Amino acid sequence: MTNSQIVLAVMIPVVVWRLYSRYRKLVGKQHVRPAKLWMSATLFPLLFVLIAFGSLANQTALVCLIGGGVAGVCLSVLGHRLTRYENTAGVLSYTPNATIGLTLLLILSGRIGFRFFQMADAAQQQGQAGMQALTNSPLTTLILGLLMCYYASYSIGILRWRNGQLKTAPQAAPPQASD
Repeated sequence: MTNSQIVLAVMIPVVVWRLYSRYRKLVGKQHVRPAKLWMSATLFPLLFVLIAFGSLANQTALVCLIGGGVAGVCLSVLGHRLTRYENTAGVLSYTPNATIGLTLLLILSGRIGFRFFQMADAAQQQGQAGMQALTNSPLTTLILGLLMCYYASYSIGILRWRNGQLKTAPQAAPPQASD
């Protein structure tokens, strides 16, 4: 058994386990966690910009990244319309649309699997993995743009819904000073 086969035998179960746990988080009821949402709303756009800078040499990949980003924002608007929001006794939660979550998960996992095998094959032929190929592949940048902009925009939408709920919630009376 070669080293790449051993790595593959170890990595496949780990990847399947992570994808399954990610799927359960994508389609189940989730409590609003502002810190997590803010992190998604800031880190994904930063990654988008970094990948865009890495794609400057390949205009096709850059256009695909931007196109994926536009599609991701449009998909998040649809996702918000299909999301079920709940405000139960002041506990804010939401249930994302399972179809959109599963579709995005399958697109991501399919592309990761394809790129993994493609890079493993290139490593055997050239003696290197060629990680720079990440920003040279238009399909990969399209999918990355779609996912990063979807999650950033979706997080911003959840935060906006949360802020609207907090504004309409009845305010507690300030404590009375005792004599």
